[in-house]
Amino acid sequence: MKARLALVALAFVAAACASLRPEPPQVDFRGVALKDVALSGATIDVVLAVRNPNAFGIDIRRLAYSLYADSTLVGMGQPLGQLQIPARDSSIVRLPVAFEYRSLGMVVVQLITQGEVNYKVKGDVTVGTPIGDFNRPFESAGRFNARQAIR
Repeated sequence: MKARLALVALAFVAAACASLRPEPPQVDFRGVALKDVALSGATIDVVLAVRNPNAFGIDIRRLAYSLYADSTLVGMGQPLGQLQIPARDSSIVRLPVAFEYRSLGMVVVQLITQGEVNYKVKGDVTVGTPIGDFNRPFESAGRFNARQAIR
């Protein structure tokens, strides 16, 4: 009888642990927000929506990123601080990117003349969950146009 109770308890624990298996957060590009403009360059915030698909809250402990316009690296970094996202919820994350106009060359020309440019944001995110930390890569790509600029 004790063996059966132990087996049933073990089955419940295994089912509970299976439900805690974390899904990686979904990271989607939302646009850019202009922070500062100078004669030599600018600072923008890359705005991402980070969604937690899990039935439990997660902590974004680290988020490293690189932003590319066409194949040109525009900027990279990792914001300071930690972000908590409740179960099945999302948060907006602003990633600062400073760049000089001259380093972008044809990308700026293409954006001015055509009004749009291909982009790619990629990196990795370290997620804290009730059963430990997990590191997951992310990548989002598309076409950016001036209408996507967030004021």
